[in-house]
Amino acid sequence: MGEASQNKSLRIAVLGSGFMGTALLKAWISAPGSSNYTFSAHVRSSASLERLKQDVLNSGNVDLSFGSDNTVASVKGADIVVLGFLPTQLESILQTPGLVGELSGKIAVSILAGVSTQQLCESLKSASSGSDAEFKAACVIPTLGCGIGESVTLLATPSGSESQPHFQLVEEVFSHIGSVLRIPEAHMGSATAIGAAVHALAIMAMDTAVDASVAEGVPRSLAQHIVSSCLKSSGAMFAAKAFTPESMKAAMSTPGGITLNTFVHLDANTRAGIASAVRHAIGYTKGMND
Repeated sequence: MGEASQNKSLRIAVLGSGFMGTALLKAWISAPGSSNYTFSAHVRSSASLERLKQDVLNSGNVDLSFGSDNTVASVKGADIVVLGFLPTQLESILQTPGLVGELSGKIAVSILAGVSTQQLCESLKSASSGSDAEFKAACVIPTLGCGIGESVTLLATPSGSESQPHFQLVEEVFSHIGSVLRIPEAHMGSATAIGAAVHALAIMAMDTAVDASVAEGVPRSLAQHIVSSCLKSSGAMFAAKAFTPESMKAAMSTPGGITLNTFVHLDANTRAGIASAVRHAIGYTKGMND
């Protein structure tokens, strides 16, 4: 396989098309830069297959299948195999007869939170029963924004892997649905936890602010538009490095102003809770490997 997929057909198989696996599949199908890709997607049940059919309706370049009998067939001919099932299912699914042999020589891309690149490689080698099979493994964590082409995908980068061709290809493939951040393997768990915690905080902030606004008489649709727009613009300014949290706070804190009074209230009632939530997420993620 070449180092890049530009002007070359590429086949991606997705095993376990749950929420994130399905979101990735839909994003790649619609991404302008991935028109030379074809896909296969495999799920465990007929009910999941029907859901997936609705999600990728009218896309002619996706082969769909379900059931353990079709697991191996779904990855045949693939260049990249995305492992999108639950982390706790890794060992059992790799025991599927013939699957690990079929993964040999392909790029196995894990989107399983809490599973390191080393753990994935060890699981693949263990399941291969001591054969001489060679495995190319990568661990990524996409974000919810992949559905609109704004994923911030975390790519675990073990020491010495920066120039390996299969890492370059994985980075290119995920760049079609947003940006890719290479994260040193040692920090991958914490980076994953931070992303998860901030998404949870954003959803909680959105939900709470909208409900409170409606309780004060603001129409829900208007409140949702204001809250989502403010979250988007604040995040965009931080991402563009136009402001730091401190400089934005100072710029918006006019004497006696609404924003300053809100900051004071949040400092007294919310800051400690946010810090606790983020640290809990990081601790929880570290515990997943125990």
